[in-house]
Amino acid sequence: LPEYQYSVLTLPSSLESCLPQCYQTSVQASQESARILYDEIILLLFRIITAAPPPSFDSFLWAFSIVRSRSVLAPELEMHPLLNYGPGARMILPGIDLLNHKVGSRCFLEFEEKVCRWKLSSKDSYNKDDQIFLSYGDLDNLKLFINYGFCSRDNPNNLVFFDLDDLLQASSSARPGLFSE
Repeated sequence: LPEYQYSVLTLPSSLESCLPQCYQTSVQASQESARILYDEIILLLFRIITAAPPPSFDSFLWAFSIVRSRSVLAPELEMHPLLNYGPGARMILPGIDLLNHKVGSRCFLEFEEKVCRWKLSSKDSYNKDDQIFLSYGDLDNLKLFINYGFCSRDNPNNLVFFDLDDLLQASSSARPGLFSE
Protein backbone atom coordinates (compact mmCIF):
# COMPACT_ATOMS: atom_id res chain seq x y z
CA LEU A 1 0.00 0.00 0.00
CA PRO A 2 1.19 3.53 -0.62
CA GLU A 3 2.77 5.39 2.29
CA TYR A 4 0.45 8.30 1.72
CA GLN A 5 -3.02 8.28 0.20
CA TYR A 6 -3.95 11.61 -1.32
CA SER A 7 -7.65 12.13 -1.05
CA VAL A 8 -10.29 14.69 -0.29
CA LEU A 9 -9.60 13.92 3.38
CA THR A 10 -5.93 14.87 3.16
CA LEU A 11 -6.13 17.70 0.65
CA PRO A 12 -3.67 20.45 1.64
CA SER A 13 -5.35 23.81 2.26
CA SER A 14 -3.16 25.35 -0.48
CA LEU A 15 -4.89 23.07 -3.02
CA GLU A 16 -8.30 23.30 -1.39
CA SER A 17 -8.26 27.06 -1.88
CA CYS A 18 -8.01 26.50 -5.68
CA LEU A 19 -11.42 24.84 -5.70
CA PRO A 20 -14.69 26.70 -6.23
CA GLN A 21 -16.25 27.66 -2.87
CA CYS A 22 -19.06 25.11 -3.23
CA TYR A 23 -16.43 22.35 -3.74
CA GLN A 24 -14.48 23.60 -0.74
CA THR A 25 -17.69 23.18 1.25
CA SER A 26 -17.97 19.53 0.08
CA VAL A 27 -14.33 18.88 0.95
CA GLN A 28 -14.73 20.43 4.40
CA ALA A 29 -17.91 18.40 5.04
CA SER A 30 -16.07 15.18 4.11
CA GLN A 31 -13.19 16.10 6.40
CA GLU A 32 -15.58 16.89 9.26
CA SER A 33 -17.38 13.54 8.76
CA ALA A 34 -14.01 11.76 8.93
CA ARG A 35 -13.15 13.61 12.16
CA ILE A 36 -16.48 12.57 13.74
CA LEU A 37 -15.94 8.94 12.66
CA TYR A 38 -12.41 9.01 14.08
CA ASP A 39 -13.65 10.36 17.42
CA GLU A 40 -16.37 7.68 17.58
CA ILE A 41 -13.94 4.87 16.75
CA ILE A 42 -11.36 6.11 19.24
CA LEU A 43 -14.01 6.32 21.94
CA LEU A 44 -15.37 2.86 21.23
CA LEU A 45 -12.24 0.86 20.46
CA PHE A 46 -9.44 2.54 22.32
CA ARG A 47 -11.05 3.98 25.40
CA ILE A 48 -13.63 1.31 26.17
CA ILE A 49 -12.37 -1.97 24.67
CA THR A 50 -8.58 -1.76 24.76
CA ALA A 51 -5.91 0.17 26.60
CA ALA A 52 -3.69 0.31 23.50
CA PRO A 53 -2.74 3.81 22.36
CA PRO A 54 -5.00 5.04 19.55
CA PRO A 55 -3.64 5.79 16.09
CA SER A 56 -3.04 9.42 15.20
CA PHE A 57 -5.69 11.23 13.16
CA ASP A 58 -3.28 11.28 10.18
CA SER A 59 -2.80 7.49 10.43
CA PHE A 60 -6.57 7.06 10.61
CA LEU A 61 -7.04 9.25 7.51
CA TRP A 62 -4.44 7.19 5.64
CA ALA A 63 -6.17 3.91 6.52
CA PHE A 64 -9.67 5.28 5.93
CA SER A 65 -8.63 6.70 2.54
CA ILE A 66 -7.14 3.35 1.49
CA VAL A 67 -10.30 1.46 2.46
CA ARG A 68 -12.63 4.10 1.01
CA SER A 69 -10.83 4.22 -2.35
CA ARG A 70 -11.02 0.44 -2.72
CA SER A 71 -14.61 -0.04 -1.66
CA VAL A 72 -17.67 0.13 -3.87
CA LEU A 73 -21.24 1.10 -3.17
CA ALA A 74 -23.44 -1.94 -2.76
CA PRO A 75 -27.09 -0.92 -2.97
CA GLU A 76 -27.99 -4.62 -3.11
CA LEU A 77 -26.90 -4.92 0.52
CA GLU A 78 -28.87 -1.95 1.81
CA MET A 79 -32.17 -3.76 2.21
CA HIS A 80 -31.10 -7.41 1.94
CA PRO A 81 -33.28 -9.39 4.40
CA LEU A 82 -30.32 -11.25 5.92
CA LEU A 83 -27.53 -8.70 5.65
CA ASN A 84 -29.36 -5.32 5.88
CA TYR A 85 -26.39 -2.98 6.04
CA GLY A 86 -28.57 0.11 5.59
CA PRO A 87 -28.22 3.07 3.24
CA GLY A 88 -24.83 3.80 1.70
CA ALA A 89 -23.60 0.23 2.21
CA ARG A 90 -20.05 -0.21 0.91
CA MET A 91 -17.94 -3.30 0.52
CA ILE A 92 -14.50 -4.45 -0.48
CA LEU A 93 -14.40 -7.48 -2.73
CA PRO A 94 -10.90 -8.99 -2.89
CA GLY A 95 -9.66 -8.83 -6.47
CA ILE A 96 -12.44 -6.50 -7.59
CA ASP A 97 -10.78 -3.68 -5.64
CA LEU A 98 -7.86 -3.96 -8.08
CA LEU A 99 -9.97 -3.00 -11.11
CA ASN A 100 -9.47 0.54 -12.34
CA HIS A 101 -12.25 2.85 -13.50
CA LYS A 102 -12.98 3.41 -17.17
CA VAL A 103 -15.96 5.31 -18.50
CA GLY A 104 -18.00 3.10 -20.81
CA SER A 105 -16.68 -0.19 -19.48
CA ARG A 106 -19.23 -2.91 -20.04
CA CYS A 107 -17.84 -4.97 -17.19
CA PHE A 108 -20.20 -5.11 -14.24
CA LEU A 109 -20.85 -6.72 -10.89
CA GLU A 110 -24.11 -8.40 -10.14
CA PHE A 111 -25.38 -9.87 -6.92
CA GLU A 112 -26.80 -13.38 -7.23
CA GLU A 113 -29.29 -13.32 -4.41
CA LYS A 114 -30.24 -17.02 -4.50
CA VAL A 115 -26.67 -18.08 -3.76
CA CYS A 116 -25.65 -14.85 -1.98
CA ARG A 117 -22.56 -14.12 -4.08
CA TRP A 118 -21.13 -11.54 -6.46
CA LYS A 119 -20.45 -12.28 -10.10
CA LEU A 120 -18.21 -10.25 -12.41
CA SER A 121 -19.36 -10.24 -16.03
CA SER A 122 -18.42 -8.30 -19.14
CA LYS A 123 -19.91 -7.55 -22.51
CA ASP A 124 -16.44 -6.45 -23.63
CA SER A 125 -13.97 -8.96 -25.02
CA TYR A 126 -10.49 -9.22 -23.58
CA ASN A 127 -7.24 -10.75 -24.75
CA LYS A 128 -4.79 -12.50 -22.47
CA ASP A 129 -2.96 -9.98 -20.26
CA ASP A 130 -5.43 -7.16 -21.03
CA GLN A 131 -6.36 -4.95 -18.12
CA ILE A 132 -9.98 -5.35 -17.05
CA PHE A 133 -11.77 -2.12 -16.23
CA LEU A 134 -14.92 -1.49 -14.27
CA SER A 135 -17.02 1.66 -14.48
CA TYR A 136 -17.47 3.12 -11.01
CA GLY A 137 -20.58 4.84 -12.32
CA ASP A 138 -21.47 8.00 -14.19
CA LEU A 139 -19.68 10.20 -11.68
CA ASP A 140 -18.33 13.72 -12.09
CA ASN A 141 -14.76 14.42 -10.99
CA LEU A 142 -15.77 15.77 -7.58
CA LYS A 143 -17.55 12.49 -6.74
CA LEU A 144 -14.64 10.44 -8.12
CA PHE A 145 -12.25 12.50 -6.01
CA ILE A 146 -14.32 12.30 -2.82
CA ASN A 147 -14.97 8.56 -3.12
CA TYR A 148 -11.88 7.18 -4.86
CA GLY A 149 -9.16 9.83 -4.62
CA PHE A 150 -8.70 10.61 -8.31
CA CYS A 151 -10.09 12.71 -11.16
CA SER A 152 -10.33 11.80 -14.82
CA ARG A 153 -8.99 14.26 -17.40
CA ASP A 154 -11.39 13.13 -20.14
CA ASN A 155 -14.44 12.52 -17.97
CA PRO A 156 -17.59 12.98 -20.11
CA ASN A 157 -19.65 13.13 -16.89
CA ASN A 158 -17.66 16.00 -15.48
CA LEU A 159 -19.58 19.00 -14.30
CA VAL A 160 -18.33 22.03 -12.47
CA PHE A 161 -20.73 23.70 -10.11
CA PHE A 162 -20.41 27.30 -9.03
CA ASP A 163 -22.50 29.21 -6.58
CA LEU A 164 -23.18 32.96 -6.72
CA ASP A 165 -20.26 33.76 -4.41
CA ASP A 166 -17.87 31.88 -6.73
CA LEU A 167 -19.10 33.83 -9.75
CA LEU A 168 -18.89 37.18 -7.96
CA GLN A 169 -15.39 36.44 -6.69
CA ALA A 170 -14.22 35.39 -10.18
CA SER A 171 -15.82 38.46 -11.75
CA SER A 172 -14.23 40.82 -9.26
CA SER A 173 -10.83 39.17 -9.85
CA ALA A 174 -11.19 39.52 -13.62
CA ARG A 175 -12.55 43.09 -13.53
CA PRO A 176 -11.70 44.62 -10.15
CA GLY A 177 -12.83 48.12 -11.09
CA LEU A 178 -16.20 46.95 -12.34
CA PHE A 179 -17.11 44.55 -9.51
CA SER A 180 -15.54 46.20 -6.47
CA GLU A 181 -17.63 47.81 -3.74
